[in-house]
Amino acid sequence: MAILGLGEIQENDSSLIKVQKSGEFVIGGDVGYAPMFFRNTNFEIVGFDVDIAKEVAKRLGVKLTTKGIN
Repeated sequence: MAILGLGEIQENDSSLIKVQKSGEFVIGGDVGYAPMFFRNTNFEIVGFDVDIAKEVAKRLGVKLTTKGIN
C-alpha cells in the first residue's frame, strides 16, 4: 500500500488540508496481503497498515475509512 510514505513535500500540496476539512482519512489497498492489509474473520479490513492509519487519523482528529481495492 502506498498511502503512507516519505518523499518531497510540495509547497502547494493541499492534501492535509483536504483531509482535515472533510474530517475523513481514506486508505485503500489490496486486502490479500496479511499482515499488512487483509480481512479478518468478521470481514473487517485490518492489519499493520490499518493500525498506522488509525493512529494518524486519531492524531489528525478525523475518521478513518478503509477500502479494499483490486
